Amino acid sequence: MKRISSLLLTGFINLAMYGDSSMKRITSLLLTGLVLTACEPPQETPKIEIPAVPVLVTTPAVKDIPLYVEALGTLTASVSAGICPQVNGLLTEVLVDEGSWVKPGTPLIKIDARPYAIKQQEAEAQLAIDRKTHESLVKKMERFKGLAQKDLLAQTEWDDLETEVAKSRALIDLSQARLNAAKLDLERCTIVSPIEGRVGKLSATEGALVTAGASNSLVTVVDLDPLYVDFYLTEREFASMPKSNLEISVKPLHGDKEVKGQLTFLDNQFDSKTGLLLVRGTIANPEYTLRPGQNVKVKVPVSVVANAKQIPQKAVKYNQEGPYIYVVQADQTVISRPVLLGVEQGDQVMILEGLDAGEMVITEGHLRLAPGTKVEVK
Repeated sequence: MKRISSLLLTGFINLAMYGDSSMKRITSLLLTGLVLTACEPPQETPKIEIPAVPVLVTTPAVKDIPLYVEALGTLTASVSAGICPQVNGLLTEVLVDEGSWVKPGTPLIKIDARPYAIKQQEAEAQLAIDRKTHESLVKKMERFKGLAQKDLLAQTEWDDLETEVAKSRALIDLSQARLNAAKLDLERCTIVSPIEGRVGKLSATEGALVTAGASNSLVTVVDLDPLYVDFYLTEREFASMPKSNLEISVKPLHGDKEVKGQLTFLDNQFDSKTGLLLVRGTIANPEYTLRPGQNVKVKVPVSVVANAKQIPQKAVKYNQEGPYIYVVQADQTVISRPVLLGVEQGDQVMILEGLDAGEMVITEGHLRLAPGTKVEVK
């Protein structure tokens, strides 16, 4: 701008010196105005006041935070009974509803008992015959006893008689055993629950032909309280576990309720192929809210960090260098500070490095922030 003014001034001077009289007068007036304008002091540009950015802040909570080993576990029933038929026959009646709760001895299923009732009658009849035969032989032996003592009976005949009596006694025992077996088969025509628990889905309906010793159970009854939770630990995780107070907590993958339990079993060796150790815990389930086969998150406490600092996770932002936070300084400006994160607990995260107790951390209002930005704490 100064260069342009200088050139204009030079041009006007030349016109004033070498132009005609009228041009000289005009040029003199313009030159005078230009000189006066050039001598005016420059006007200052008005400063724009940038308003403070409203933000929400918090200070870190300082408390003792437990550290956990976390694993994925599977719930199993502490007691489970697969109900299989012990006799062959036609399934005639289902006595319980699927999903119902039963106690030990509750009738579940009936199998056609008529063939087994007939077998029991046959066994009873055979036992009666054998007893009569034995009684007859015993009486005969009593009659021949006097003759044998007087040597009026050949020794071979007496020996044969004793053998017949012994055989008849054995036949009674055999018939009694067969009768007991027939009674047992007849009892087994009514299948009862051996445990207390909840009835599962039936795999057969009325009219089905069932076979004793079949690999597939007709129904399963499981006890839902307590439950086992099976999970695996690495060698490092196992080494970090405490040697006493082996408490665990279990939470479903799709749920918020956490259940406490105890470690009750550690396998005696690691799997050489996977490097994992099978661990089992026991949890109470009095309300039956959990089910066998359900996948759960398992936490095993290993240590406690004293006086740890914890802030909301939403206060932590990320860039190419890693996590960072915005901290409000005494002059109400902000600085960004890299932090080292610890364990997460719900919507909170532990800060291992980068934050002191009592410092104000911004939790909301990050979009308009940059280092040095003036903020207004709401």
